Amino acid sequence: MLLDLHVHTDRYSACSHLSEQEMLSTLTTGGLSGVCLTEHERMREKGEWDLLCGLIEEGLLFQGVELYFPECEVLLYGVGPTVLKRDSDDLDRLLRRVDETGGAAVLAHPFRYTTDMDSVCRLLERYSFHGVEVENGGCGQHLNRMAETIRERMGLSSLGGSDAHGPGRIGVAATLFEEMVESNEALARAIRAGRCKGVPLRV
Repeated sequence: MLLDLHVHTDRYSACSHLSEQEMLSTLTTGGLSGVCLTEHERMREKGEWDLLCGLIEEGLLFQGVELYFPECEVLLYGVGPTVLKRDSDDLDRLLRRVDETGGAAVLAHPFRYTTDMDSVCRLLERYSFHGVEVENGGCGQHLNRMAETIRERMGLSSLGGSDAHGPGRIGVAATLFEEMVESNEALARAIRAGRCKGVPLRV
């Protein structure tokens, strides 16, 4: 199954121009089975999330989050808002907490702001990441190939996502899973086990 694991809407990501309705209408675009919302620094609480999921007509919807740190940007899957409230001020503590609770932590677009392979390698050696985003719809092929090189070197899981911030961008990159995943917890387990691969879908 194909999932776009990096999508932002204008509901909670100020830099996005993609509405929730536009997102819901494109959950299965380009052969996707669904998408994962990864708003900046914010997760929807259960009541709001349930209401949003109730609007789905076709496809699957997952919830993750993208967090900024001085060292890097991080995508988290299979975690709840309580993890962010407790540990989002310290990267090492947060990633350890995510690992302990069965979530998955992924280094987002590792070469968007640097081309230093050694520094990214040291980052992955220092912190408890489960995967690397090797196909990011906002990065060029060269930077994505660098991400794949470092991911392979470190033996981490391979992920892809559009990093959509506007209409028409969902599905430009995605993650191919070896099995069906239908919950946030199952999504995290598949990522942790490496049963997925980041793939480009269209330019």
